[in-house]
Amino acid sequence: MRHLKRQIQQVTALTIIAIEPYLKNAYHCFISNDNNNSKCFQILGLDILIDESLNAWLMEVNANPSLNVYVDKELPNGDIEQTLCELDKYVKSMLISDTFKLADAQDPGKALGCLKRVLPSDEYEQYYIYS
Repeated sequence: MRHLKRQIQQVTALTIIAIEPYLKNAYHCFISNDNNNSKCFQILGLDILIDESLNAWLMEVNANPSLNVYVDKELPNGDIEQTLCELDKYVKSMLISDTFKLADAQDPGKALGCLKRVLPSDEYEQYYIYS
């Protein structure tokens, strides 16, 4: 399991490094240069496939992952009813809570809830091609 967790961490870090220019551009489009103390974050959805050998493979990156907690259920008469999915509600509310904690963390290396900051890290310095 440690190997799988390590692979997921590596895939995540290398993906963020690859899209860093896009993220920096988006940041500069939305944040004024006059504000030196601004903070912002973006929640990305990484879909990772785990194969039979417990290898992690990145399938796609969602720049705007769904935070919807309702599922559509078709009724016998053809109408659609939205029902609360308790699992989605739990997972997504914890994600949002931990994201806010991580964005405001004083100790960048500390894990908070289900999240852990993996970048910046000297371990991945060799992969940066943009300054």
